[in-house]
Amino acid sequence: MAERGRLTTTFTWEDRNGDNVEARLRVIYSATKGYPDTWEEPGSPDEIEIISIAPIGSEVEIPLALYTDDQLLDECHADWIEMQEEAREWRAQSRRDSMMEGF
Repeated sequence: MAERGRLTTTFTWEDRNGDNVEARLRVIYSATKGYPDTWEEPGSPDEIEIISIAPIGSEVEIPLALYTDDQLLDECHADWIEMQEEAREWRAQSRRDSMMEGF
């Protein structure tokens, strides 16, 4: 099942004139958890797909190539993994809190 995430980052790319452009971006992405190899079928890595990219506070043209840029996809993947870790920690703390209610 795909999950959605939102990342705010500062990113630099080269525009069509060859000039470097730096802008704050809001990136919305979809993430699907991969799975390991089994005897019957090969595994699959996590999948990240960028859904939308919007500049924050500036009017810059977002090139289509950013939707498949490895560095930006890696940032989205790292953000998604961090969200998963925070959710696991929250669930564990909630379980600890509920067990302590009886004391």
